[in-house]
Formats: sequence, structure tokens, C-alpha cells
Amino acid sequence: MSTGHPVPRHGAIGFAGATISVLVGTLAASVSFRYFLLYIYFVPLIVADLIVAVVLAMRSGLMAQAGRGMLIGLLSVPLAPAVIWFCYLASS
Repeated sequence: MSTGHPVPRHGAIGFAGATISVLVGTLAASVSFRYFLLYIYFVPLIVADLIVAVVLAMRSGLMAQAGRGMLIGLLSVPLAPAVIWFCYLASS
């Protein structure tokens, strides 16, 4: 049953997806900051998150919102270690 109202491209579901992806990326970066080899254990988690995000983004409606939010949130994966490293260098 369709109400005839189009689903907006971005919304609360996308924000929730981005928030969870940022949490996963930042957690992986902060936990494995001192021990670079720990990133090996987080790579499968990040790849699984990426695959789910791409599959959801190709859907329609609210699922697509969540997928796009997750893809935006995955930007934190390469940015979080860089920010943490910069702050560490600035404080020492």
C-alpha cells in the first residue's frame, strides 16, 4: 500500500545509519591506535559494514536512506586514525 508520498532522500534513518557507522569506525581506530596490527582484526568488520551499506543503498525507500547514511558514516574509518594521530602528536 502506497500513500503516494515519496520517501525523502535523507532522513532520521540515514542519520542513525551514519551514527552507527561512525561509532564502528571510531571504535576501531581508537582501540587499535597504539597497535597497528590490530587493524587486521577490524578490516573484516569494516568490509562487512561497507557491503551492507552498498546493498542497502541500492534498495529504495527507508532502506536506501540507511545505506546512504552508512556510506557517509564510513568516511570516519580513514579520518578517525588521522585525527587521533594528529591529536597525539600535538599533545606530545
